[in-house]
Amino acid sequence: MANDKNESGVLNLQLQKIGRTPGHAVPAVCQKWLCGHSKGATGAYMLNGAVQSLRTGLVPGNRNADNIDPEFQNYEYIVYPSRSIQTAGIKAALLKSFGFGQVGGEVLVVHADYLFATLTQEQLDQYNVKLQQRDVKAGRYWQDTLVGKHSFVQVKSHPPFTPEQEHAVFLDPLARAKYDSASGEYRFQV
Repeated sequence: MANDKNESGVLNLQLQKIGRTPGHAVPAVCQKWLCGHSKGATGAYMLNGAVQSLRTGLVPGNRNADNIDPEFQNYEYIVYPSRSIQTAGIKAALLKSFGFGQVGGEVLVVHADYLFATLTQEQLDQYNVKLQQRDVKAGRYWQDTLVGKHSFVQVKSHPPFTPEQEHAVFLDPLARAKYDSASGEYRFQV
């Protein structure tokens, strides 16, 4: 309960600071009731849920939120839906993680339409070509997995750089690994 209060208090202050209107409350999507406390995978769960909501406009309700503590009514910028809400569209989602020892993170995910609106027709066409190529590669990878050519997750046994390259790779923000078709692995050429 204390963490829920603290998290809601911080979000409420943030929304107030950026000028959010109290009558235009932000729905809080709390997934722990469904997914449990997954630790490292929590961010992936949150991002997946946010992307689904951005694509569909659906804000999932918290089925366990049938008796919200009256103290949470003080957070006038947040609503805690117990049922799913179908909206006309969601513009953005804010992923928040409050960890122990004041360790936390926050990610703003903006609907792709806002990115696409900034592109010229030529840039959009180039993007669509790359997207189709990625879809073909992903489909091939999935088919190869189904027929047993390789496992879905290919666990690496070593990093894509040698021990001698390690510092140079970590200190160069422009360092990029390139695919080596001979070995079937990604490698850095430093």
